[in-house]
Amino acid sequence: MKIKRTAAAVLAAVIAFGSLATVGVAEEIPITDNQAQTYAADDVIIEGVLKYKELEDGTLGVLGFSDGNEGLTRVEIPTQVNGKQVTRIEDSAFSSPRCQSLTAVTIPNSITQIDANAFFGCGITSVVIPGSVERIGSFAFQGCSKLDTLTISDGVRDIGVDAFRQCGKLTSVNIPSSVTEIGWLAFYECAELTSINIPGSVTEVGRHAFGKCSALTEINVDPANAEYSSADGVLFNKDKTKLIKFPEGKAVNQSYNVPESVTEIDDGAFTQCALSSVTVPASVTEIGKPYLSRECENNAFESCANLVEINVDTKNANYSSEGGVLFNKDKTQLIAFPAGKTDKSYTVPESVREIVGQAFLECGNLTSIMLPNRVERIGVAAFKNCENLELVTFPDCIATFKNLLALPDSVKFIGSLFITNSMKIAYVIIPDSVAFIGEFGTYSIGLRDVYYGGSKEDWSNATAYWWQNGGEDNYNWSDKRMHYNCEAADFTDSDTQINVSGIFPKGSEFVVKADKELNGDTQCFKYDLSFIGADGKETQPESKVAVKIPMPEELMDKAISIDRVSDGKIEHVGNFYVNDMFYTNDLGTFIFSIPADITSSNTSDESSNNSAGKPDLPAPGGTDAANSDTTSGGDNKPTGIALAIYPAILAASAVVVIIKKKK
Repeated sequence: MKIKRTAAAVLAAVIAFGSLATVGVAEEIPITDNQAQTYAADDVIIEGVLKYKELEDGTLGVLGFSDGNEGLTRVEIPTQVNGKQVTRIEDSAFSSPRCQSLTAVTIPNSITQIDANAFFGCGITSVVIPGSVERIGSFAFQGCSKLDTLTISDGVRDIGVDAFRQCGKLTSVNIPSSVTEIGWLAFYECAELTSINIPGSVTEVGRHAFGKCSALTEINVDPANAEYSSADGVLFNKDKTKLIKFPEGKAVNQSYNVPESVTEIDDGAFTQCALSSVTVPASVTEIGKPYLSRECENNAFESCANLVEINVDTKNANYSSEGGVLFNKDKTQLIAFPAGKTDKSYTVPESVREIVGQAFLECGNLTSIMLPNRVERIGVAAFKNCENLELVTFPDCIATFKNLLALPDSVKFIGSLFITNSMKIAYVIIPDSVAFIGEFGTYSIGLRDVYYGGSKEDWSNATAYWWQNGGEDNYNWSDKRMHYNCEAADFTDSDTQINVSGIFPKGSEFVVKADKELNGDTQCFKYDLSFIGADGKETQPESKVAVKIPMPEELMDKAISIDRVSDGKIEHVGNFYVNDMFYTNDLGTFIFSIPADITSSNTSDESSNNSAGKPDLPAPGGTDAANSDTTSGGDNKPTGIALAIYPAILAASAVVVIIKKKK
């Protein structure tokens, strides 16, 4: 007999877990169901509104509704058909979308097996699983969002992986004393589930079986259970050396001291907890880290919106804390930044070499993070769902515009999902030191440009797992967004002190040609700024650039007339009282002069002190970039990559600045 997983089962697995990122060593999620058989059409038995298949033992398996009956709202599965016992509900028999209208099902006590996906996503509101059923298959009732009444009869032994995941209306579940195994994620995301009683018979509770149950206030374990125990509604192993699950609806905005008997805090132990503070004792030697799947990225303190501090006993030999942030002992790993902290910005300690996966997960208050210059590893989903995060940079970074994630050349590894839609990051600078670059996250629609220090071939090698297996197509990625062999750089001409900063091809040199010429009776200077690439040929910046021309004393506190030359025509920009700088989004030729009819610092209506005439600063890709802003005040620096013109005069009353446009 040929056995294989059907397409529906595979689809359900992808929905449940997403694609697995094989970064480092990740545990495989066990699939333990008897998989559905493959049938030929002529083997199908149709009787009434249902269709069946004869199994090897001579009994029948229900395949689902017969053609034309998929819209029925109720179904009663018979005990026998044509004298043969009905013993199994097959894989995806009544799953969505075919059976979305199904609201009620009667399962007879002849059924011994409910296969994977059997009722996946259907509309049933209640179900009684008879004691004849030995196993409830993986994903069997996942996504039954209207299911509010569940009876598991005595006799059922195994509750499979994801069996009742996302059954959001379930409020209570009675697990009978016959059950020995509760699978991974079995009741995950059952948002209205308030309590769970685990009988003495259970020998295995899978990872995150009760994760993201936001109303759950207690998990109680029969004292006779040989593997598990509970204390004040918290789930532990038998000898309370491992804290497995703190109920998410318990102790809202309160503090919790982990018992001193605990040596291990399981991954997901405090997921979505309502606590404001957790204290870790000296006894703890291991705190769970995320396993590497796209959806189940649980770490010990995931999505704790109220959590403002994690405090570690100073005598702990493996972990430490600083300002409520969790680190390993020597602070080379940043493990968890509490999502409830109100800090708008955070500077990672210089000692940190690794940002552990999900370290800043859902830190919605943060707008900027300063990484150390020597950080080497950015873990999976390190900044995921930081909805207000608009700047991640490091002290030696030259680029200072907004909506930027820039990494130092010490970084060797970037985990998947480090850029996601929920962030306000539009531009990324990645050095060629990075050997592995994971998936860019959930489509990353807001991401506009990536500036990479290596070649296109280097990028292909570093991103081989995702990008060479359909990643570019799947994530709407365009090679037009990529800029290869480039770096952020800052140039200053030694003669004129003109400064230019931006993102340039590697090995570029900045050249200034200064020529004196006459414009009528007015003496002018023309500055020709250009960039020479490593091949000796003239090249162009990869982004817009910021240009700084030193302000001479002759123009200090003077009203200045600014004109722009475009297509051979002179356009008067305006009269401004400029102390130290002028901003513009436009590249071209600019003329700075003191108008003859203005002899003091009193200016026209177009001008104002320092900030007059400053337009919105564009981002590297153009003036329509997300979150461009206007900078005001003479002491402020550009916060977007723009063309910043600082008026200057060496021996004349006017200045002509020529900037070559990118072709």
